Amino acid sequence: MFYFIIDMPPVRDWQNPIDPSQEAPWRWLSDWLIRYAKEVGKWMDTTDSITPEAVETFKAAPSYHMDDYPVPDGGWKTFNEFFARHIKPAVRPIAEPDDNTVIVNAADCTFDGTWPVNDEANVNTFDVKGVPWTISQLLDDAGLGPTFAGGVFTHSFLGPADYHRQHAPVAGTVLEARVIPGMCYLEVILQQSDATGGLKLGMHRYIRPKDDERLPAAHRGILPSASGSADIVAPDRPGYQFLQARGLILIENPLLGRVAVLPIGMAQVSSVVLSVQKGDTVRKGQEISYFQFGGSDIVMVFQKGANVKFDQKIGEHYNFGTKVAVGGVV
Repeated sequence: MFYFIIDMPPVRDWQNPIDPSQEAPWRWLSDWLIRYAKEVGKWMDTTDSITPEAVETFKAAPSYHMDDYPVPDGGWKTFNEFFARHIKPAVRPIAEPDDNTVIVNAADCTFDGTWPVNDEANVNTFDVKGVPWTISQLLDDAGLGPTFAGGVFTHSFLGPADYHRQHAPVAGTVLEARVIPGMCYLEVILQQSDATGGLKLGMHRYIRPKDDERLPAAHRGILPSASGSADIVAPDRPGYQFLQARGLILIENPLLGRVAVLPIGMAQVSSVVLSVQKGDTVRKGQEISYFQFGGSDIVMVFQKGANVKFDQKIGEHYNFGTKVAVGGVV
């Protein structure tokens, strides 16, 4: 509801639009939202942010699979500790850990699709109001982006019940590891509800124009209607990932070349913490980052020479460590 209100006119005019031309300094409300998110994050690092009773509510919810998480001595001391809780390795086996042709999922997440990166290093299906977004903008590096021309971009999103640490989809050497500052953005709209009566807050992050013939049919979605009973939904329309606060872990694999992994925040749940640094050697499935109080999405970008082929179904949920693609095979 908070983000629904601040996206209404005239309030939205006090914020930066989601557009590739936008860069700091932000408009006053965009800047305030960033500072607000940081203050919420600080509070989530205090002991007041969690109680034993709150933890019990998660244990009582089957979707959280709390038996998969070892409880630290003395329990979780803050909400951020709880949110970034470690998982038992036995419940997330890594597919073919020594085979460089096998790419595994970097997070527990729902697959949203793959898009080609054209020869100008644009993600050519990610046009927002006719403006192409470039991989250079996503990676925040004009020199790095062109090295992914002709490659492939994939996007998946995490839900509240998901495990919120991210892991290397391939083995290799970390060429770069940094957090890219960005805006705190969430678009909330009204959508027709299938439920009977009332409004509720919902999450829906893969809306695509139904009549956009540039997209594969499975990527298209019906734009929401505000008539009648409705849900409030939060669609992350294509392009938001390129301005959101995010991490960048760039891995050099001996077979696949460079692989960029980007854990991406959303709204006030935008904290990304890195677990690796430049020069580290990582195993496939090794932890590379985690979200505190949230986080939203995971993006991977592969170079043309990797010849990556995905075998995931749009809208399906996959755990980290699961085989999701193959590469390096002609």
